[in-house]
This record gives sequence, structure tokens and C-alpha cells, in this order.
Amino acid sequence: MLRTIDDKIKNSSATKKPQPAVQVDGNDANEKEYLEEIKACLADDGAISDRERRILNRLRDFLGISEKRAKELEESLNKGVSDDEKEYLDALKDSLVDGVISDRERRLLDKLRNSLDISKDRAKELENSIAKNK
Repeated sequence: MLRTIDDKIKNSSATKKPQPAVQVDGNDANEKEYLEEIKACLADDGAISDRERRILNRLRDFLGISEKRAKELEESLNKGVSDDEKEYLDALKDSLVDGVISDRERRLLDKLRNSLDISKDRAKELENSIAKNK
């Protein structure tokens, strides 16, 4: 993913200035591209590393997206997830480091889910959202 962003930037003409993209259904094509790269960064571990952030910032500049708008776009990906759900997702991602949730990890996740007052159905939705991003 990081190589892809770097390649996009390097393969562009060095003298080419970012041009405003044509609006597509009210969404800027450059913003869509930026959102896809953010999703790719988040898919692995749910976080953006310092290195990924630096590269995303270069891409943001290249695409002509303001810092304020980039933040809004990134925050839009987190809509609908409460702080408790984020905590559950973090624990879930930690459990999935090896690709499998053991019986012991499942019991601990269930206890955490109950303590955070997250329903079984919602927990399943959160788990499926991680599976889709892998």
C-alpha cells in the first residue's frame, strides 16, 4: 500500500501541479482516492502509523486536499462507531494478530463485550467489518 502511494506521486510529472478534480455525484474524485488509501492503511491494524501518515500527507498535498478536509474525510470513516465499540475493536484486532480467535480469547472478548454493553449482533457486525477490510 505504501509503495502504491509513493508510486502514484513519483510517476506523476514533476512539473505537474495538482488540478481540482471534477465533481462526481457531489464527491471529489481525489477525495475518493484519498479515502481508499486511508481505508487501506486502517485495514491492517486499525491505525495509521507515523510513516503512513507522512506518506498520506504527501498524497493529500498531491491531490490538492486541505488538511481540514482530509481530517473530515478520515473522521467520516469512524462514524457510527462508539468509543466502547472502538475499544472492543482494538481488543478484537489484538486477538486476530495470528489470524485465529482461540476459545480463551473468545471468552475474554465476550466478557469485554458484556462489560461494554455491546450486543452479540453488534459485536458480529464489528467482527465482519474487520473481515471485509482484510
